[in-house]
Amino acid sequence: MSGAATIPTEVLSRALGEAIAGRRVRAAVFTTFTFDPGFFELHILPVLFEQPFSQVDKVKRIQLEDAMRGLDELAVYYDRGGLAQDAEPAQLDYRRIDVHRNTGVFHPKMILLLLDELQEELDADEAGVDETNQTLVIGIASANLTRSGYWENVECAHFEEISDWDADDRRCSFRSDLLSAIRNIRDAAAEGEDHAALDRIHKFVLQRTQTAKFQRDRSGDAWRTRIFCGQGRQNLSEFLSSVRVDTEEWNLEILSPFFDANGAAPLEALIDTVAPRETRVLLPRELDGSATVTPASYAAVAELAKWSDLPTEITSRGRDEKAERMSPRGVHAKVYRLWQKRGRDVLIVGSANLTSAGTSHSAAGNLEACFLVDVTDEGYPRRWWLEPIDQEVTAFVETAPAEGDELDEAVIHVSFRFDWKERRLAYRVEGKDAEPFEVLEATGQHLFRVDSPSTDSWVDCGDG
Repeated sequence: MSGAATIPTEVLSRALGEAIAGRRVRAAVFTTFTFDPGFFELHILPVLFEQPFSQVDKVKRIQLEDAMRGLDELAVYYDRGGLAQDAEPAQLDYRRIDVHRNTGVFHPKMILLLLDELQEELDADEAGVDETNQTLVIGIASANLTRSGYWENVECAHFEEISDWDADDRRCSFRSDLLSAIRNIRDAAAEGEDHAALDRIHKFVLQRTQTAKFQRDRSGDAWRTRIFCGQGRQNLSEFLSSVRVDTEEWNLEILSPFFDANGAAPLEALIDTVAPRETRVLLPRELDGSATVTPASYAAVAELAKWSDLPTEITSRGRDEKAERMSPRGVHAKVYRLWQKRGRDVLIVGSANLTSAGTSHSAAGNLEACFLVDVTDEGYPRRWWLEPIDQEVTAFVETAPAEGDELDEAVIHVSFRFDWKERRLAYRVEGKDAEPFEVLEATGQHLFRVDSPSTDSWVDCGDG
């Protein structure tokens, strides 16, 4: 059996479509680190609607504009510096909310979809009457809303549902975690933003889902599903201790594309908490095989775990001759796997890299989101995903990449938005000591100057 046979794989957009399952989307919230608006509109947004779309981009956007009239609220939250430089601009009408954090970066990759659930079975006295409850689909992934995130990289994702308590009164083990994640997203945005989509979903979770809590973290032998988002000022290791995974003996596998430049403090903390029998960590590499970690980080991890590779079947772009000549796919997934040969198989999947910022609590490092899910009953073969490297690595990149390397540092923290209906422009500047700035057309023609910028709120630029 190949190593790839132990790892479940699926196309992310297809998994998203299967989670929607033909139901009508009423409100949608996406969060991401890097953001390509054009790709999102043309290749992710259509998945929300159960209809065919043209392959011609202009025609597809017209169809999407019409389809979006049935969508009450839609918003995308992204890191302010995370607009990809090769991205296509947005052309459709939905809320795009840029976020700037004082610590770390805005890094969660969440999908929150509020769906209409048509009741098929009605009482006799209700015959002929449509009754609609709603369901919330929650997806947490490692993939940004970009071409590489959805089409090129090896990523990870997991989807769950919470139903209206009129349709299903079962308790939800991650309800309070989800409320914390929603609160973190809202608090990360600047004052004055329109959170209509997020508020719609927040109201559903607060008012239409079962509020009773579980007293234990396990149901029989299985761990209940939870969300880690740095809540309660807990880092990842403290969160795992709080759900009592430290009461079992595990093997530990970690997939993470980024590491601290010096040392391996997050890994050491995880090992202190979990006390695994053996630990394997994926070694991120360049196309030429060079390790994309610093020598110091490589040595620190090597003292605690076995550097390892994924099976080539996972990173290859196909099985034909043409695919074999292409470079392997980059691994952008963040997975922490706790498993036993004759016991449980638990995954932590989402956005958190094995870095100090990625594994920290929400007020200290990045803002992250991960699902903890017990997949024992899925029946995956109980064996290692990662294969230890049997040769010493001697080639390293000159500068190891970091989580924020994809961001372009702004000269000033300024955002603009234009209301096409009202034909009004507004700006927002963050920071206490904002400098005057000029606004120019793309051709360089002067439009206006702001001599004394107001900060931390949206300011209308006036009739001119």
